[in-house]
Amino acid sequence: SQDKTPFAIATTSPKPRVPISVVAAGLTEFFPEEYIHSGESDFSPPRFKPDPSVYLKAANFLGVQPEDCVALEDSASGVGSAANAGMGMIIGYVGATHIQEQDKHSHAEMLLKGEKSERKRGADVVIWNME
Repeated sequence: SQDKTPFAIATTSPKPRVPISVVAAGLTEFFPEEYIHSGESDFSPPRFKPDPSVYLKAANFLGVQPEDCVALEDSASGVGSAANAGMGMIIGYVGATHIQEQDKHSHAEMLLKGEKSERKRGADVVIWNME
């Protein structure tokens, strides 16, 4: 309904890998397959982050302006992509299992720096977990 916040996935990962992960995580209610946008699978040639195309595609699909969007990213290229697309808020995330506990602080600092962004915009905030 219109009172719900719309969600989409803007990823570099290829389809069908992402929908399989969404099903495994039990998130299909929020991310049905048509809400998953892939820089690798949806463009010819593929457009990988920090290219902003996949974020712009997701915002357009939802019918919202990029500046009205929130991006959640765990990589420098992802933060760069969100920044280059003009996302309104960028949240860095260091709680993923591929980021070792001893590396979380340095990874957070890297996300905040925005080295992959054209204007050197980094994450606006970094979170450690989703609780």
